[in-house]
Parts: sequence; structure tokens; C-alpha cells
Amino acid sequence: MHLKKDNYYISRVLEGKTCDFKYLIDKYKDMIFTLAFRITGNKEDAEEVAQDVFLKAYRGLEAFRGTSKFSTWLYKIAYNHSVSRIRKKQPDIQSYDSMEITMDEWKGETDINLERMDNIPVKYIRQAFEKLEETERAVLTMFYQDELSVKEISHATGLSISNVKVKLFRGRKKLTDTLKRILKTELIDLIS
Repeated sequence: MHLKKDNYYISRVLEGKTCDFKYLIDKYKDMIFTLAFRITGNKEDAEEVAQDVFLKAYRGLEAFRGTSKFSTWLYKIAYNHSVSRIRKKQPDIQSYDSMEITMDEWKGETDINLERMDNIPVKYIRQAFEKLEETERAVLTMFYQDELSVKEISHATGLSISNVKVKLFRGRKKLTDTLKRILKTELIDLIS
């Protein structure tokens, strides 16, 4: 069966054929769950967030103007809902303040360290990933796993483009630094 574009299903749902929303859920459920899980760090919370996101999207489908991709609109809902859930559990979480970085720093930051992660066991990457702040986890997930552009991430999160770049820059750096510490500790434990 060949699936049609999102706008087809959106228009059908708005025409009263509510069963067609299932196609949108099926298409995006894994991406929304993954984003929610990366932010909340908890499977049960991520499942609840994903359910809430699709319910909110269904109820607010008329508000979707089509100025961005449907997936970006869903990401925005998922991101906001996930962050709200975390903040309710941990009310003192503070996000990083906005910091400008130069284009040279941005262009100079290569993904060599991230490319080498293919050789690192997943459990260590997960440990390091959990040490990141929730916004950094979300931005890195959207950029690397879901392959959203910086502009799409900006739209989904409400962060400025420069702030998204900062989060990517800092997130990559923190991730590699944390991995180095974890792997060094593991190596020392193995040798001892």
C-alpha cells in the first residue's frame, strides 16, 4: 500500500474522516517516542508524552497552517510537552543561557568524534547521552537521528537558529568529553 503525503490525510481528517489520523500516527509514532524518551529519559513518561502529543495534534489539527512540515509541527508539540513534563518533575532545572558562537567555531566543529562513536558500545553512549541537559538531548536527536535542519529544529523548539547551533556545539562537546571520562574509567577498571 502506497501512503500519500501528510496533507492528504490532514485534509481527510478535517473533512470528518477521523480514522485517517491513524496513518499520521503510524508514520510519526517512533520519531515522537524517541524524541520524548531522549528528553524524559524514561520509557513510561515517553509513552505518555507520545500519546498526549497525538491527542493534542488531533484536537488542534485545524490550527496547523501548513507553513512548516507536519513533522516539524509535531516535533514542536512533542518537544514542549516533554520539557514541560521534565520541569514538573524537576522544577529547578535551568537551561543554558543563549551564547553566540562565531561561524568559524561552528564550521570548525567537525563530527569526527561523533563518527567514531560507531565503535563505542551503545551502553556507554546512552550513559553519556543521559548526562546532557534535556534540550541538548532533544536537539542532538533531531539533528543526527531524525536529520532535521537547524532551521526546522529552531521552529520545533522555539530556540533561535544561533541557540540551536550553540546547543549542537555544546552537546557534541559534552557528549565526547563525557564519553572520554566513561571510557577511561572503564579501561582503568579493566586493567585493575
